[in-house]
Amino acid sequence: MITALGRVEAWQDGWVTVSWRAQSACGHCEQSESCGTSAVAKAVEVKRQQLILPYETPLVPGAQVHLSIPEQQLVTAAALVYLLPLLGLLLGVGLGSVVGLAELLTLLLGLTVGSLGFWVARTLAPRLTPVPKVTQVLSTSAQEKNSEFQP
Repeated sequence: MITALGRVEAWQDGWVTVSWRAQSACGHCEQSESCGTSAVAKAVEVKRQQLILPYETPLVPGAQVHLSIPEQQLVTAAALVYLLPLLGLLLGVGLGSVVGLAELLTLLLGLTVGSLGFWVARTLAPRLTPVPKVTQVLSTSAQEKNSEFQP
């Protein structure tokens, strides 16, 4: 499970609004002091993300919760979005080469089949994209509700 710490912004009629700070992996390896990408990641402001999820138990705004996504679902969705267009492109170019089409026609066939792969991925993505779930409520007290959120 991939987890993140979030804060409840609101709960109404079985729906909870949760916000969290997006985290970058840059700056967490041994090379972070000498890496240009890490320096840029440190300079960029951390973005706040917000999501509305179904959750039947009433929650107090300010409560901290764990959000979880199964790893396998995330890997499957990423493979679908990235690999289908690439496989379509390669399949189209390969087919054009085997049939003996001119280079321009082979390229156009590859782009067409790659676009078809992109369209299939875009059509299937909403059904296969994992939706985070609130798996644990960590705090609900009024004191913690008023404190600054620190992931």
